[in-house]
Parts: sequence; C-alpha cells; structure tokens
Amino acid sequence: MRSAERQIDQLPRTVDPKLKQNLQDWIDRIQSRIGEDCQAEETATPEPTETATEAPTETATEAPTETATEAPTEAPTEAPTAPPAETATPETP
Repeated sequence: MRSAERQIDQLPRTVDPKLKQNLQDWIDRIQSRIGEDCQAEETATPEPTETATEAPTETATEAPTETATEAPTEAPTEAPTAPPAETATPETP
C-alpha cells in the first residue's frame, strides 16, 4: 500500500488533482477492508460417514477355446542393394 501511495505522490504536477485524490481514496478504501477481506474463512471439517459397500459378485468365466494357428510364412529375401557411387570432394579456394 505504501508503494502505491508513493507512486501517487510521484505523479507529475500536470496530473489532475481530482484523479490523484480518487486514487488515494481507493487506497484508503482497500486499507480499510484488508482486515475484513483477508481473514481466513473458518470451515468445518466434515465428519466421515459410513457407506455400505456391496459384496463383490462372482461371474463365470468362459473356458478358452483352442484356435488353429496358421503355418508360419517364409520371410521374404531382401534384394541386394547397389553400393553407393563415389562423389568428388569439392576443393577449397
């Protein structure tokens, strides 16, 4: 709050005196409300409540069925790649 008041005091003389007074009035209003507005609110701690929990129900699981697996496929052979062509090294000037 003191910083804001100093800033108001440092405003140029050409600033309208009514504006300076309005700014000061707002600072005074804020200072008067700090005690009321900045208090921690008291909140009651909630009491734990018991809730009924249903017993889990069992569900039947189906037996796994056997599925025929396909015969493995042969991996494709890779085509040979051509070796890289040589390039000329540029000469530096």
